[in-house]
Amino acid sequence: MPDEPTKDWRDYQYDSFMLRQKEMALKKGQTGSLAGELAVTQFPDKSIASSAIQPGPLVGDFIISSGSLSSRDYGRFGTGWSLNSDGTISGISADAGGSNTQVQYNSSGSLAGSTYFTWVENSVLPTRSVLTVGGSIKNYPTHDLQLETLNSSSGSAKNIYLIGGEGQGTGVGGQIQFQAGDGGSTNGRGGWMLFFAGSGQGAAGGSLEMYAGAGSGTGDAGGHILMEAGSTEGTITSGNLTAGDILLYGGDFRGDNNGTGVTSAGDVFIYGGAARKISGGTKGNYGGLIELGAGDSNWGNGGDFNIWSGKSTGGNGNGGDINITIGLGNGTGSNGNLNILNLPTSSSGLSAGDVWSNGGVLTIVS
Repeated sequence: MPDEPTKDWRDYQYDSFMLRQKEMALKKGQTGSLAGELAVTQFPDKSIASSAIQPGPLVGDFIISSGSLSSRDYGRFGTGWSLNSDGTISGISADAGGSNTQVQYNSSGSLAGSTYFTWVENSVLPTRSVLTVGGSIKNYPTHDLQLETLNSSSGSAKNIYLIGGEGQGTGVGGQIQFQAGDGGSTNGRGGWMLFFAGSGQGAAGGSLEMYAGAGSGTGDAGGHILMEAGSTEGTITSGNLTAGDILLYGGDFRGDNNGTGVTSAGDVFIYGGAARKISGGTKGNYGGLIELGAGDSNWGNGGDFNIWSGKSTGGNGNGGDINITIGLGNGTGSNGNLNILNLPTSSSGLSAGDVWSNGGVLTIVS
């Protein structure tokens, strides 16, 4: 014969039955509010009804009253928050991970922060906050990574600045490096690096400018701007293959000129830097050198060096000129020289238009 239930167990069963009857009566239209504790633990900790005239919740229920619950009703769970009639909970706070300004992230189910990932509100200007990241920002393999400012609702859009940090003392300033990805191991082509300035809408397009840093102190040179096309490596068994090119083009002009002005396509300018005396110097300063050279070859022909002006293909336009202007000297200085080395000394094997030195006289093959 089974043991007879204890008095505590019988009381618990009776209380549970009465609570369910009261809850069912409320659900059928009686007025009143469900009060008591938010969660009822199971026997023997039978914290069930907190009032004889108000029904308490059932085991495990969350109670939404017509107002917020009093601290007496949910004091077992702490104070400072309430469960509202619309189902929202007010006043709940959670312990943050990490230290102040550190961005929160999920670390194995817990909030965490890092000194290398911070957000400081209005730290530079009243409307400028700073997100600090130490490490890498990587895109998910199936998605691109795009950094852009939002379109402006009025006026100019905002800018994107990438700035390397300043060095202190003899320290070098931080670098900014852009690098496209390598191609795959099975004849994959390397990624492109593209820079585009914005197009104008009824106005000039944006400029694309590159500046190297200025030198200072004694004998410190300004920074270089170096552009180098890619090398070609390996053994070529068939076909033609060349190393990478460097192309500089002025922009095309596309449109009709029905006015009285002159329109032209974009120019390409290459200038050596000017040397300027400031004050007190006694030594001569040289203007910057422009050196254009074709490539050498240790097993074949050297590279050609071609200069040509544009031709006119319609109307009555003239072909473009090729002008070589020697620099003028100043004071007792002489004008610059035009120096052409290694000219052929015979016309043998030359084509029409070729130049050779005929006893020191430039002669053009007709």
